[in-house]
Amino acid sequence: MKARIILFTLAWLALFSLGVGGVVAYFALYRAVELEEQSHAERTASIMATKINIFLNAFKRSVDAMATLPQVVRLVDGKEHDLVGVNHVLADYCRALQGDICYVMNRAGDTLAASNWRESTSLVGKNYAFRPYFQKALAGESGFYAAMGVTTHVRGLYISSPVVGQDGVTIGVAVIKFSLSGIDKEFYDVPMPVILTDENGIIFAANREKWLFHTLNPLPYQRFKEIAESLKMGDKPLPVLGLTETNSRKHYAIGQEAERYRLGKESVPLLPGWHIYYLSILEEDSTTEALNRLGEYSLLVTLFVLAIAGGVWQLFRMGLQDIFQRQQAETALMDSRRLIQDVVDQQSEVVFVCNPIPPSPSIIIPLPASSTCRTTFFRQVASW
Repeated sequence: MKARIILFTLAWLALFSLGVGGVVAYFALYRAVELEEQSHAERTASIMATKINIFLNAFKRSVDAMATLPQVVRLVDGKEHDLVGVNHVLADYCRALQGDICYVMNRAGDTLAASNWRESTSLVGKNYAFRPYFQKALAGESGFYAAMGVTTHVRGLYISSPVVGQDGVTIGVAVIKFSLSGIDKEFYDVPMPVILTDENGIIFAANREKWLFHTLNPLPYQRFKEIAESLKMGDKPLPVLGLTETNSRKHYAIGQEAERYRLGKESVPLLPGWHIYYLSILEEDSTTEALNRLGEYSLLVTLFVLAIAGGVWQLFRMGLQDIFQRQQAETALMDSRRLIQDVVDQQSEVVFVCNPIPPSPSIIIPLPASSTCRTTFFRQVASW
């Protein structure tokens, strides 16, 4: 009966251990999957930001080189009269760099020559002194600016460089407008949503076309008015996408319709205030992945549990055998005592043997005929 109780208890302990082990394994895998997904989101955002920075650096070097072309310097300095020749040079240069438009402006912001001079959207004669990239280059620095084209109505990235005269003074500005096709291609190679936002939180590039020119959150009225007046986003209405970052350590973002995303976010060094967002949709969440992985490991877990169960069963059998042997030994001992007791009860004298050092002969002590006395003395001697 006791053996059955022990076996039943061990079986329940094994099942309980299996259940606890399964729960622990699930939560461990869930946490591992969660950390892996977060690491992947942050790593992807960082890679995208690095690629954009590489693009910008390469474009900047191209604009710096264009600003030093002899034809460009002479044109801005008023010493070059072959305007058509300069336009051809800019067109060839732009084609080689795979840029959209290359153009040169004087200190007043008037466009003197452009690679698209023969097109209906030619920039020649247009004034862009209000653009931040012009103002920054005129101050002697390279300018980076992303906006909708005022004339072309096509979004692009404007990179400017100062045109310096022989006396070292800035006499004009050289600009190359690059399309975002290269960045768009990088984004579209990523299955999850990836967006590029400017310093106002306006989405300027994304692999979800319907998200373009949306704001992450509502803009203050005054800021919205300033953007509209600057023509940075043309006449786009800038609707709100409604993507709110959570303040928890889990790096989540919540959409306008309560959809949840795991968030990876990285800044773009050459575009202050700009950010790359990688959004992993949490409909394909960690729970499913953890269960899938638990299923993958189920065979190993089952073999492990069976091995433990086999070990417990073997220990149980060894315990039963040991108990049985002990019971046999106790029974044999009791039988021996009863046999000795019977022999003593039938003797008139008892033999008491001791082995001192040095050995001495055995002692034979006569006893009275009373069996009670003999029995008592035997027990006393046995206890010495």
